[in-house]
Amino acid sequence: EEEEDGEEAGDDKAGSRLLTEKMAPRSGLPPLLVNLSERKPERLHYLGVSYGLTQQLFNFWRRNGFEPLYLRQSASDTTGEYTCIMLHALHNPEVSGTQWLQPFAKDFKTRFTTLLAGAFRTMPAALALSILDPKLSFSEEETQRSVNEGAAIVRMDGKPLDAYDLKRLQAYSNNLVDYHLILDLLPHLASAYLLGHLPATLSYAQAAILLSLGLQHRELAEVEEALSLPSNQVLALFNKALRKLYSHLRAAKEAAVERSLPAPRAAPALAPHEVDVDAELDDAAAAVREQMRSKYLRAEELSQYAIGGGDEEFEAATGGKAPRAGGLVQVKSSKEGAAAAGAGAGGTAGG
Repeated sequence: EEEEDGEEAGDDKAGSRLLTEKMAPRSGLPPLLVNLSERKPERLHYLGVSYGLTQQLFNFWRRNGFEPLYLRQSASDTTGEYTCIMLHALHNPEVSGTQWLQPFAKDFKTRFTTLLAGAFRTMPAALALSILDPKLSFSEEETQRSVNEGAAIVRMDGKPLDAYDLKRLQAYSNNLVDYHLILDLLPHLASAYLLGHLPATLSYAQAAILLSLGLQHRELAEVEEALSLPSNQVLALFNKALRKLYSHLRAAKEAAVERSLPAPRAAPALAPHEVDVDAELDDAAAAVREQMRSKYLRAEELSQYAIGGGDEEFEAATGGKAPRAGGLVQVKSSKEGAAAAGAGAGGTAGG
């Protein structure tokens, strides 16, 4: 109760002061406005702009480094324009770099590709491509890097494209079936390409057709009217675009299969011969001759053809004279004497 009485007494005093206060200019207050040169600039992280989306205004802000982050899904009742918010990151010592804006811009583009089939179905393809700003030209190194890393295109059921899907794309690329057979694959292919996941070089018209048919789900007649092109030219450009996308997907699939195979064994290093071929053949022939000589020209086999008798017996047979040409000289064989000696020794032992 004492506290409540104190609060009521304080309120009465404040009220009495307001009643008795005299209104007069106060002195010693800081100025409300100062010169811009005297005020320290604020440290800003970004600049933002909001406007009714048109092609000209979007191009202007895009050239000045602004990125779209929000697009209202309902058009204005007055102007029929969609409200767009774009940001431009500024260099700030409190923030390391300006790359913090890119993840937000990337997320916006991903959601925008999904909304093109609904709220933004009637948006001109040129304006939609300006918002997505896809890269249409790729180098061979970028394409090969993507092939090696693999291109995963996910269907509505959460599974990647299978062999049957690639077979349908191949059939349409070879002009064997109508484009209606692959319409279910178009949203995934168009979204993957326009978001930079399929690095295949396409023309601006091919990208516009891919966006109109794949993301906005427009009819062929609507695309013809929007692009001011005849139907046969639209289908021809569309077929060329799908052929390039299929070639990239097939190359990525083949690279994945090749990576799953076991690595081939390294071939042994071949060193040149130290000896030339002719010398090697001569050495081999000499070795064969030596082998045949040692096999067939044995001493025990040649001994049966040896001439018996010594020099004395030969002189005795010739009478110390040279034999006539073609004459015969008979020398007593040592084999007969050896045989007779052997026989005599055998008889003595027996007796």
